[in-house]
Amino acid sequence: MSKALLNYKFTLTLALSFLIAGCGHMSQTAQNTQVRHVYSESELTSIIGSIQQSSPQLVENYQVTAHTPLTLSPGDRLVVDIADGEHFNGVYEINLEGTLHLPFVSPIYVVGHTVPQIESKIREVMIREQLLLPENALVSCRIQQWSAVKV
Repeated sequence: MSKALLNYKFTLTLALSFLIAGCGHMSQTAQNTQVRHVYSESELTSIIGSIQQSSPQLVENYQVTAHTPLTLSPGDRLVVDIADGEHFNGVYEINLEGTLHLPFVSPIYVVGHTVPQIESKIREVMIREQLLLPENALVSCRIQQWSAVKV
């Protein structure tokens, strides 16, 4: 991979991190409170598209489209809902090692994976560790909050 492409990937990742975490905060000095704007996946895709259009020479081999799935990173919060698994349901934060810790289950490495991939991983672990039967292992996950990037 070329150095320019690697630099672009780093810059794009950093820019997205700022957009997700920093730029979503707006201060209201009159009330001295913060209001956080949460960007939808389509809004993020639009922002990425505008970055790509402004630097086409750097992104000719690396394009993010509306169909590019967003992956998880440390600090992201995930809502896990397992049918007939009320002991496992809840909100979990991905730790700095990139793992998700559900009760009674060995840690699951999730960084860099999409939500559907994580659902499959949780299902596989629950079946392998004999906590759920394959026919009853229905796992649903969704992002509650993307991690804030601290610079």
